[in-house]
Amino acid sequence: MFDRKKYMKEYQRIHKTEKARNSKKYRSTLVGCLRERFNRMKERCNDPRHPRYKDYGGRGIHCFFNTSDEFIEYITNELKIEPRGLQIDRIDNDRNYEPGNIRFVTPKVNCNNRRERINDSMAG
Repeated sequence: MFDRKKYMKEYQRIHKTEKARNSKKYRSTLVGCLRERFNRMKERCNDPRHPRYKDYGGRGIHCFFNTSDEFIEYITNELKIEPRGLQIDRIDNDRNYEPGNIRFVTPKVNCNNRRERINDSMAG
C-alpha cells in the first residue's frame, strides 16, 4: 500500500537543498526581494507573536498595501528605486506603511531615524 506521508517526508529530505537553492535564487530577484519585504512588514504589523510586534502593530502601525503586488507596483512604478541592499524605512515613524511614507535607505540612515526612547537608568 502506498504511504503518501512517508513518501512526502522522504521526497522533502532528498530535495531539501534544491528547494533552498531555488528559494534563495527567487529572493534575489527584484520581485522576490520586494515580496519578502512586504511579508516581513505585514508580520511586524499584524502578528502579535512576532518579536517586533510591540514596536509596530502594538503601537498602531499598519500596512496600507493590500497585496504584495500592489506594494511591488508602487515601489517599481512610483519610487523607481532598486531596493536590494537597502532597508525599508518609514519617513515619519508615527505613521503607517503607506504610499508617501516609505523609502529605502542604507542601514546607517535607518538607525538614525528612530523614535526617542527613555533611558532606563535616568527614569524614575
